[in-house]
Order: sequence, then structure tokens, then C-alpha cells
Amino acid sequence: MCEILRIELPLQHTYPPHTLTWMDDELVDWASGGKRFRLNRTVVTPQRTYSYHFDAALVSPDAKYIALYERLGTKGLLLANSGEILREINRSYYHAHEYEYPLTFLLLPDGRIGIAHCPHDYKKIEIEDVETARQWTPRGTPPFDFFHARLAVSSDSRYLLSAGWQWHPFDAMQVYDLTQIYAHPDLLDRPCEHRLTRTGVGINNAAFYNKHAILITTNDIYYDATDVEDNERSLLEPDMLAIYDIERKQILHRVFLEEPVGTLMSLGEYVVGFYQHPKLIELKTGKIIMRWEDIFSGEQNSSILSSQMNLPPLAIDRERKRFAVASKESIIVVQLG
Repeated sequence: MCEILRIELPLQHTYPPHTLTWMDDELVDWASGGKRFRLNRTVVTPQRTYSYHFDAALVSPDAKYIALYERLGTKGLLLANSGEILREINRSYYHAHEYEYPLTFLLLPDGRIGIAHCPHDYKKIEIEDVETARQWTPRGTPPFDFFHARLAVSSDSRYLLSAGWQWHPFDAMQVYDLTQIYAHPDLLDRPCEHRLTRTGVGINNAAFYNKHAILITTNDIYYDATDVEDNERSLLEPDMLAIYDIERKQILHRVFLEEPVGTLMSLGEYVVGFYQHPKLIELKTGKIIMRWEDIFSGEQNSSILSSQMNLPPLAIDRERKRFAVASKESIIVVQLG
């Protein structure tokens, strides 16, 4: 796999985007009201604004809805793809300025589109209908202490992933089987039964590898290689890239990484990491086989962020094997193949 096409969209005559999402073959900045950057280098400017400093956006699987939100804030909007506001959403203020807003779309059992988010408590995930706000996970059970973030759903909407953290800050991951959650919502309030890392090792990035497996990276929180229990020998060490099979509850593959990877884009036998600049990594060996050092793609390597961190708008299109990164001067689109 390698770069087979690059398109640069200059921004000399328009403001740089605050958010970036793929909508077919267009890139859209929803924070600017739905400004569209076409691959033929034309720009379509909308007649709509939202008058708030939103800086992140998601598109639903059917492309009918958009979630627009402040990455390190408490406020969000649910939009129709026309840009019409459907309703406002919020999350708890608690440490909201330090970690990414937890939010994702998913397909509900009745065929409608829903969202998973934490509207009332940082440690309590709720699932509800996008348009009607109907609750699919009503319950009165107290949740365990976990800062949910970077929510994601498998392509068949069966598994829900939360790549968040625990106190004092410790990167970690939770995975839920939604076929069980709808029948027993209280399962969302229990920690998952998987132990993947040695003591002092965190899971700082995660993304779905396929419908039932997750690609993860690990980091060193307070790891001591001289103090490892016998029952930890088979678990993950720091600075590793691994595949975890949810159904079998097994680590299928592991390799050491050459350097931090950051946000993950899984592409079968390869993965793109976006820490500092995009890099193409061979999954089998963990070796970096290609770099795009001329593209700055941000410093995110955890759900825990800083308001001073430089996070340029990034749009990942895993299905079509392409990504786009914005700067003040241009948007660069890279097609892989």
C-alpha cells in the first residue's frame, strides 16, 4: 500500500475550516454552517452560521445527521444534513476542558439512527434516538468511575467502544455488546471483563479493526519491567500495537512500535497513525513504511488533551482508504491504494 493520489485544496480565498468531515466526494466544515470543499478545488459557502466555537463534527452512518460539538467543552448540536438544527446536546462540566467529548452515532434495533453520549454524568453512557431523544438505556444503577471518550461503534452496530481514561489519569478502554445492553442497560455501568495490559500500562488509542476486533496501542503510565507478576507475562507491554478479538476475548496479534502512533485508521494489513504527521505502518511488523512529514496532523495520542494542543481538522475515510488534513493554507487529501 502507498499513496496513489494527492490533491491540495488551496485556502487563499476562504477561511480555514474548523471541522472536517467527508460527505461523498466533498469535505464539509459544519462549524462554518456547512461550507463544502470540493475535490475540483471549488468552495460552496453556506448562508448559515451557528455562532459558537464548535471544533469537531461527526456524520451518521446514513449521512442524514451531523453531530457538531466542542471537543473540550460541554455543548453540542444535532443537525440534519441540510444544516437544520434538530436539538442541542450537552455533557457534564467535570474535567470537560481536559478530554474529548464522548459521542458517536449508531444504528438502533428499530432501524433508526441513535447516538451514544454522556449527557448527565461523565461516567454514564446513554443511548437515545437522534430526532426524538427516546431513551434506549433507562436505568437507575450507579456507574463505575470511568471517563468515557472517543466513543465508536462497530460497522454492524453490535459493539460500542469507549477509549477513555480513569483517575489518576490512566488511559483505558471499555467495550460493550449492544445486543446485551438493550436488554440489560445496567451492563453499561459495570467495568468490562477484559485485562489486556500489564500493571502500569495504559491503552491510549483504539479503533475497530473489523466487526469483532479492535486495534489498540499501549503506553507507559507507571510500568516497571522488573516487577511483573507471572499472570501478567502474556499481557501487553508499553509501546505496542495489538489486535484484540472481542468475541474470543483474546489478543490475536502484537508488535512493538517504533514511535508514538496517535489516532488510528485501520486498513487491513496496514494502519495509518496521525501523531504529529501521518505514517503508514505495517501491522505484521509494526514498521513504518511511509511517512508524510510535510503534513502536520496534530499531537493527539490519548483522549486526554490540552486546550493548547494543536489539533488540525482531520477527516478519515476508511472505506475509501483516504484521509484529509487541513492547515491555514490548504487542505491536503491523500488517497491510498
